[in-house]
Amino acid sequence: MTTTIRRINTGTSINQPASAGFLWAFDMTTYKTGNPLGSPAPQDLFDNSQNLDHRENDTEKEIWPDRFGRDRLTWYGIERKAERQRDVFESRFDNFLRSSGYQDVGVYRQGLEITERNQIFWRDGELYRAGASLTLPYTTTGEWAVEGGYFVAVGDAALRQSLADADGLENGAQLVGFSDEFNQKWKVSDLLRQFGPTYIQFGAIRQAVQGGGWRFISDTDHRPRGFSGQPAVDSNGDIIVNFDRGFPKVGGLLVCPDETLALFGITVGASVGLDFAAISMSKDMSLIVNLGDKTIDAETYFRPRVSMTENSDGTFTVTHPPVPSGFEAPVMSPSFVGNVDARIVDFTSTTITIAPTVPLNGSVVFDGSNWNVVTAAKVKPTLSFNAGVLTVAHQPISAAQEKFALISPRRTNVPISISAGTQQGLNSFSVEFRNPTTGQLLSVVPPGAGFFYQRDVSVIAEQGSGTFSIKRGSVKLNAGDVFLENANLWILGMQIVEP
Repeated sequence: MTTTIRRINTGTSINQPASAGFLWAFDMTTYKTGNPLGSPAPQDLFDNSQNLDHRENDTEKEIWPDRFGRDRLTWYGIERKAERQRDVFESRFDNFLRSSGYQDVGVYRQGLEITERNQIFWRDGELYRAGASLTLPYTTTGEWAVEGGYFVAVGDAALRQSLADADGLENGAQLVGFSDEFNQKWKVSDLLRQFGPTYIQFGAIRQAVQGGGWRFISDTDHRPRGFSGQPAVDSNGDIIVNFDRGFPKVGGLLVCPDETLALFGITVGASVGLDFAAISMSKDMSLIVNLGDKTIDAETYFRPRVSMTENSDGTFTVTHPPVPSGFEAPVMSPSFVGNVDARIVDFTSTTITIAPTVPLNGSVVFDGSNWNVVTAAKVKPTLSFNAGVLTVAHQPISAAQEKFALISPRRTNVPISISAGTQQGLNSFSVEFRNPTTGQLLSVVPPGAGFFYQRDVSVIAEQGSGTFSIKRGSVKLNAGDVFLENANLWILGMQIVEP
């Protein structure tokens, strides 16, 4: 870019660099004969004398034309041009020093050795560096009044550099302080030492419709941070969220159900890795078992993964998603429905075995050829008669259940005495048939003879009816089965950046 200089008395123009400023050149040569160089003419000598006087002594005009009309710098113009060039040089030099970074060499004193242009020292709360005119290396005398002009105040450039210094915890971070709510004073470096360099993650995920998949909410009111891609449900039924980077150590991840999921009793937890987290969901499970049609029903979120099978021994096994280790026993309510008693006889982390039971009782009658028994038990007793004693062998019971068999004769016109025998075991009992007059055991029993029996224990029922409920706590949900239009999982994580 150039600046136009206009002569006042000729109207002609010349161009000069913009850095020289906008100047006026006055064409004051008197005779302007145009004679060649070296002319002895008095007019030329007068013009030469006049032009030389202006070039040497003028302190206003930077350019003066010679007697041939050519523009020449006056001595004043030469000085001004040098000053402008020096200003440009110093500005570029300052920028170079700032980009090179400052080195703090301490407090101003006698004997402070300055060897580099970017070294700075403190004096009266201000920072100084060597000026462009100072020859290095230089050792300070301690007399500021004498040598202060050799140095240039840095201003806040050094402070800006120190604040931006990210090399460790002892630089920019230690220059910023604050007070907490308890008026305890902190530096940012204190917090970094306590918590370490960390990376914050946050977001909200939702599965609005069945089979729609869990997705991060990203709209005008929500924005996830620190995650890569969309969540996915793995083979364990957990939600996998991938981090947008790997970390050298595991920090932590908090997952919280919103108020809608909380109303449904859903709880969540997370297992955190170096580059992902697995979110697990669980809730208390309620089941309805119908013994009449041998079916089972569950809440919506469990229904696809709950089943019931009938076993050969008359029990039923319910299979469901797992509960955690140290799980509590399932609870059944009510314990008696329909015509049978129902109870839980075994359970694991994924199964519940239930048994419809009835009291060990029934009736026995002799039809003249065979002994017959009527009972609701699944396993029918076997009967054997020998010399007036009938042995009834039934489903085994435990020693803790052992009860004496109670015998009640059936009403009949047959003259016979029936009573409990001496044999009372865990899998059988005996009944004695005697002549009511002599008390002798009868080797032959008349038709119609029979009795009712009862032991105060329970055995597996042949068939039951009615419904009952089972509750079990903290059963794992398959996250793919959980869907609500406006229900979210909120995620907040803090991972460790440095090893």
